[in-house]
Parts: sequence; structure tokens; C-alpha cells
Amino acid sequence: MRYTVRIFLLRHAHVEYASYIGANPDASLSPTGEVQSESLCRYFDTVSLDRIISSPFKRAIQTVTRLAQLKGLTVDVEPWLRECDDEMFDYTEEVLEVYGAEVDAHLIASWRHFASVDALELREQEIHKGLAQLLRKYGLVKNGFLYDGVLERNWSILLCGHVGSVVTAAAYFMNLHAIHCFLTMHIANASVSLFEISRDERLSSRPYRCWLRFWNQSPDRVL
Repeated sequence: MRYTVRIFLLRHAHVEYASYIGANPDASLSPTGEVQSESLCRYFDTVSLDRIISSPFKRAIQTVTRLAQLKGLTVDVEPWLRECDDEMFDYTEEVLEVYGAEVDAHLIASWRHFASVDALELREQEIHKGLAQLLRKYGLVKNGFLYDGVLERNWSILLCGHVGSVVTAAAYFMNLHAIHCFLTMHIANASVSLFEISRDERLSSRPYRCWLRFWNQSPDRVL
């Protein structure tokens, strides 16, 4: 029997930028974000989900609460999915004046706004550890591009986080350095990406491999 683990990566829906600067854990969804959250319910209407796991930040939990209710699931909170800490970035008046409302997107696109590459690497390690523990729960251990272990059934898991945690998780599955992904990827609000880990019949000793099924897909597109 061939079994598959499906990992959906979701960035939280849109928030009001006035309350969004930095890693503010209490920022709420904007009206646009609430619409996006409803779109996610239609998007996943025919998709079976076994677990919904969220960052502890309010905007992430709000994004998946309605979906969890419709699926009859609870929202499990994991701290390693939280946004990067404020001290990692340089929020000077000059930066805010230049970038204004788009500050969150631009901060991850330029080296000079990172206060510490070491801090990013520590966050990368924390997220990798969280993902490794998650996969281990379902019978898999990541080993480079391949996975050891035994899957005993299909699993479908939704992870809701932020630009930093979603990009770092994607880097984990694609075997890339998180900083490379920070500088090259943009994750839209409420966008969905899907990675699948399943048996590769060509490989007998290490039969599981990870594939990117789709990337940064709008919730307005129903599966």
C-alpha cells in the first residue's frame, strides 16, 4: 500500500498594516483578511484534513479558526510557527518612511535590514526541529532529500504561519538554506503551498521522497 503525507503551508490572511509592524502577536485580520479566511473554507471544502496547526499569533489563529470549525478540528498551536522576533529587523524611521505600508514584504528582500544572520539561523534550527518532530509523529525521519520510516496511513496536515516560518518550512522540504529562500521567495497573504511525502517505487532502501505539488496558490482558486 502506498501512503502519503500532505503538508499544506499557509501564510496568515491579510491584516491592517497599522497594527502589523514587526512581530506583534495581537494584530488582527483586516476585512480583506476575513474574506480570505472564508475563501480558505471553500478552497479546502473537498480536501480531507487530519490536523490544523497554527502559529500562536492572533492573526494566524483567526485565519484557520473558521476552517477548523467546518472540519470538526481543533487548532493546535505550535510556538515554532511564530513570526520572527522584532529584534531581528531594523525598524528605523528611515526604513519605515521608504517602505511605508509595504515594510513587511521589503524587509525580507534586503540584507541590510537583518540585524543578525545568526538570529535567522537560530530560527531556522527551531523550525527544522519542530518539523522533524512533526514528521516523526507520523512515522518519518528526514534524511537529506529522502525520508526513512514507515507510513501506516495517509495524513493531511495544514500549517499556518508567517512569511518567516512558511519560507523556512519550504526551505526545509526543498533542502535549501532559509536565507536563500528569504531573498528569493515572496509568500502572499492566505496563499497555500503543498508538499507531499510519499513512496517512490524506484527506491527500495529509502522509499520516501518529497515533492512540491504547487506553490503560493491563491485561496480563490478552488482545488
